[in-house]
Amino acid sequence: MTLQDLPRRLGTYHGRRVRHWLQTLASPADGPLFGFRGPSAPYWEFLGERPSVALIAADRGPQLLRRHDDGSTWVRFGWFGDDVWLLCEDAHAIRTMEATRRSSLSGKDLAATLGFRPTYVLTTLSQPIDGHCYKSCTGLLPRG
Repeated sequence: MTLQDLPRRLGTYHGRRVRHWLQTLASPADGPLFGFRGPSAPYWEFLGERPSVALIAADRGPQLLRRHDDGSTWVRFGWFGDDVWLLCEDAHAIRTMEATRRSSLSGKDLAATLGFRPTYVLTTLSQPIDGHCYKSCTGLLPRG
């Protein structure tokens, strides 16, 4: 999807309308996430023909994991047979992990601490870091 202008707030939407939009925007399973396997790709390979944002309807999970060695939070989920691990940049999810002081959250525990059952994973490509663009999770979203 290509945006013609900056997004603007139109109001608050709920229920079926939001569910329909999320289902429509969800990425199809036409290959690996963002068109390449692995966590990153050299930035010079991106010529503008690939998307930089994808909405994923997770088959399994998602699950939040906290790495004690560097304190980072990761999201793990299943997507059309792939076991995907992404660095989590969702501030709400990170605060949730810090508040619970647990190393992993999934299922009912994750839904209770987030305040909703996550169904969609909003993924993005990072700005170039040392010559590579990395896949990351910028948001966990409810069903609608």
